[in-house]
Amino acid sequence: MEIIAKRIGIITVGLIVGLFFAVPTQMIFPFPIGLSFGIVVWVLFTIIFIVIAFDITKNDGKSHLSILEERYAKGEITKEEFDKMKEDLA
Repeated sequence: MEIIAKRIGIITVGLIVGLFFAVPTQMIFPFPIGLSFGIVVWVLFTIIFIVIAFDITKNDGKSHLSILEERYAKGEITKEEFDKMKEDLA
């Protein structure tokens, strides 16, 4: 649930940033071009922030056991600690 909340937050920031850049372009250029360009800018920023959101949060979905195995493989914990923690997770 926490990962989804992070992604939604980042995507919302993208929507806001996109609007921040889209509105001035609509005021600078005449009606049909300004509106079209503003929508393109808004969609572009939203897509960029969606990619960023999924890239940032892609490793947060690891299982507890895989994190424990990584820590053991790196030598951060001993065999006894690994066995105890693995037993606690089961």
